[in-house]
Amino acid sequence: MIESWEHDTQRAVLVNLVKLLAQKPFCVEIDAPKSVEATLFLQEERKRFVLNVINYQQELPNIPIRDLAIRVRMDGRKPIAVSLLPEKSSVSSKANGDLVELTLPVLEDFAMLKIVFGEAAAQ
Repeated sequence: MIESWEHDTQRAVLVNLVKLLAQKPFCVEIDAPKSVEATLFLQEERKRFVLNVINYQQELPNIPIRDLAIRVRMDGRKPIAVSLLPEKSSVSSKANGDLVELTLPVLEDFAMLKIVFGEAAAQ
């Protein structure tokens, strides 16, 4: 069972294999320790992505992770705003080609971000 691999070298081999076989770049990439996981949901009808980021460490309480660099592939959509939910505080971001890049200042246990986008760019 791949998910039970415990050694970092085994995980690195799997990650590199998946990257090699991927048809497109990943939808979301995070520069983070292995305790951090992310899920990205497209809500096309609401013109937004919802990004959930969780910090699940073996020993509790979690040590906060600071300044997480996150990149989300927009597939031609124009990013308008990024904010933390539920408080809706703004998160600085910048468009870089077909990516929106942002920095999550602090991740203690869980963060939910909303990335609002506009109409798809003309191809």
